[in-house]
Parts: sequence; C-alpha cells; structure tokens
Amino acid sequence: SDLKSRLNALIGAANYTLFSELVDTLMKYSSIFQETRSSQNRCRNQINKRRYFWSNYSDRFEAIRILVPPRSYQVLEQAHHAMNHIEKLGVSGTTTEEETEVCLFDFGDYVVAEMFRGPRSKTYLIKKVDAGDLMSQQNLSLSNLRSLPSESHGHGYRWQNDCERWLRKRNIIPNAGITRFKISATFHLSYHPQQGILS
Repeated sequence: SDLKSRLNALIGAANYTLFSELVDTLMKYSSIFQETRSSQNRCRNQINKRRYFWSNYSDRFEAIRILVPPRSYQVLEQAHHAMNHIEKLGVSGTTTEEETEVCLFDFGDYVVAEMFRGPRSKTYLIKKVDAGDLMSQQNLSLSNLRSLPSESHGHGYRWQNDCERWLRKRNIIPNAGITRFKISATFHLSYHPQQGILS
C-alpha cells in the first residue's frame, strides 16, 4: 500500500542517515586511514563514492548494521559520535585483516555488505537463505563475511554503472521517482526506472 511504502521510505532514510553520519565523521578524522596524505585522499575518495552511490537507494534499506575496526571505533568514541549503532568488527584468529569499515544493508531477500576502503574492498551480495541472520550474528569479521556464499562486485572504473545494473538484475532498485543517479556531490547521470543508468 501507499502508506506502507511511505513508512518503508522513512525507515530506509533513517537508516541511510546513520551511514551518512558515519561517513562524515570518518572524513573529518581521515588521518586514521593511512600514514601518507595521498593514501588518506584515496580512502576519502573511496568512502565518498560509496556514500553517494547508496544515497540512490536510501529509501530501500530495511535495516542497517555498521561494523568498524578497533582503531576507527576508538576515533568515533573520541569524536563523541553516537555509538548505539556502531559495533567493532570481530577478529579472525588465522589471518591479518586490512582495516576497513563495513556496512550491511538489509534489502529483504539479500544483505549487501559494503566495504568502505582498501585495495580489497568490494560489494558483497549475500542471500539471506545462505547466511542466516547476518543482521544480528555476533563477532562478525571480514573473513567471516568473505567466506559466506555470495556474489561480489569490485570498484573499478565507472563501477557505479555496472553495480546498479548488477543489483537491478536481482530486483534491488533505486528509490522510486529517481531520474538522476547521484555519483558525487556535483555529478549525476540520467536514470530510467526500466533501463537503469543512461550514459
């Protein structure tokens, strides 16, 4: 119904706000990312692109879960960021894992795991029937997430176009009424609900 659609959009928008506020804080304290300025800039660019891509889906999130490495958790606490929706990533006992924040977006039949930064960062698409309740599973680590049955999408050149098409094939579609797909703060691409991004 129309009322249910509006309610779902409100829930989705509230969830997206948590994600966007996290990005804001991380951008402000980007010295946590890497030692060099160029590495920091690369991480900032990666995170910002994730933010704008998922803004096109902000009404669709049924729930969100935010997992961060210990260093980011400490910085967020010191910055007085609201921590009630922030969890520490679990630690794998067998491998050294890179530092990246992860957001889990609940899209109904699927959970999307979006890794914010780093050379191995990808978008993972996980069927709920294959993974159990990822939105509440304790002690999740990057290794846990990567070991689940999933499909993944990289973040190469113009990844947004391909990723939108990849998601649409699985019936994960942008917000209703979108005609311009946001790529950055100042750049959009034309969008058609049946054809996807037009470029």
